[in-house]
Amino acid sequence: MTRRKTAAAVCLAVICGGAVLWLALNERATHWKLAEAARLYRARAEHGDTDAQYRLGSAYYYGKGVPQDYAEALRWYRKSAGQGLAKAQYALGYCYLHGQGVPQDSAAAVRWYHQAADQGYPPAQCGLASAYYLGKGVPQDYAEAFRWYHRAADQGDATGQSGLGYMYGRGKGVPRDYAEAARWWLKAAEQGDAESQSCLGYAYRWGRGVPQNYADAARWYRRAAEQGDAVARWYLGRAYQRGQGVPRDYVEAVRWYLKFAGPCALRCMRRMGWTSFVALLLAVVALVVPERRWRRARWLPWALLSGSGAAYVLHSVSGSYWSGSRRVLVIAIFATLSAVCALTAVISAVRERKHGMDPGQPPTIPKGTTGSPA
Repeated sequence: MTRRKTAAAVCLAVICGGAVLWLALNERATHWKLAEAARLYRARAEHGDTDAQYRLGSAYYYGKGVPQDYAEALRWYRKSAGQGLAKAQYALGYCYLHGQGVPQDSAAAVRWYHQAADQGYPPAQCGLASAYYLGKGVPQDYAEAFRWYHRAADQGDATGQSGLGYMYGRGKGVPRDYAEAARWWLKAAEQGDAESQSCLGYAYRWGRGVPQNYADAARWYRRAAEQGDAVARWYLGRAYQRGQGVPRDYVEAVRWYLKFAGPCALRCMRRMGWTSFVALLLAVVALVVPERRWRRARWLPWALLSGSGAAYVLHSVSGSYWSGSRRVLVIAIFATLSAVCALTAVISAVRERKHGMDPGQPPTIPKGTTGSPA
């Protein structure tokens, strides 16, 4: 028996070691291939090949085969864009918009987006539409944003179709038309666009532009949620909690709520610290668990909400991104909320205790009947 165990342990160690070695060799081979590709791109780029210049810029941008270097990426993008390559012009505009390798400059980003968009490049058309919608680098103009989204959508671009649906749904730059919004969202959703799938789920959930259908809403929410869309995960959790379009399943509801809350919690912890995470966790538990599940402890969700408010007050006092009068206002609001919830919890607990101690009068037998089962 001991020999068998030893042999099994040795075999397992060999298998694990072989797997680790294979992964290391595979990673090294991939790196060598990327480095060789970057070397070939450089040779062609130095001779004025526009596509090679763009690809070499992308290699530097993503750090594939060469050390990541936004400034070097920008240099090669600029050479390619200067020769009229639309995707290089878009990439250069993107770097200007986000301040990567160059000081942030929305106006310069829009100029490069415009050059690429005029050549019919859909990502640049969508970027230009977004700039007009938000008023970044150009005066805000919903009609112009709608026009550029439409040009991208007409080429079958999912982002353009999603943006067009959003503008029809909000009535920005065009009269509000939920049916038209749903039509464009469907086109984008069928191409796998997660945001459009979530919007289409919302349309079916509330009957906006399409007949109200909880099953279709849950179906589209699931497709978006599986791609990581946070809003879709929340609504899918509520669908399972309420049994709307899917069988009621509290375990599945909690699973999707946790998938929604997990990334939010991580972002909160990175940006705001552990106290905000505790506040979020307590609030989610208090709001998500159905009231009947608390049984006689109806005071507990109020206590959890009070604790959530107190945790956020502690976070605000210890220093957060709120400052000045806004910080004082936030502290006052959450302190008041915590106190009100604590008082409500105490009142509920006292009432439940009184009901538990005094069961009341026994039920009386109506006149004209007897206490006999007969």
